[in-house]
Amino acid sequence: MTAGKVFDLVGWLAVAAMAAAGALFSGANHGWSPATLGYGALAGLAVFGLPLLLVALIFAWLRRH
Repeated sequence: MTAGKVFDLVGWLAVAAMAAAGALFSGANHGWSPATLGYGALAGLAVFGLPLLLVALIFAWLRRH
């Protein structure tokens, strides 16, 4: 297994963990219907992914300047 494949795998596992955390949180607080879990998974991606995106954008901007 190459380093690139390991990096990709870790990235996909992180995305899955973010979605799972959001789904579990929404399910525990609002019920276990599929719609609630789906919206919770999307919210988990937004809540955990947005700060990572902002940090990456800041680093990209700092590298250019």
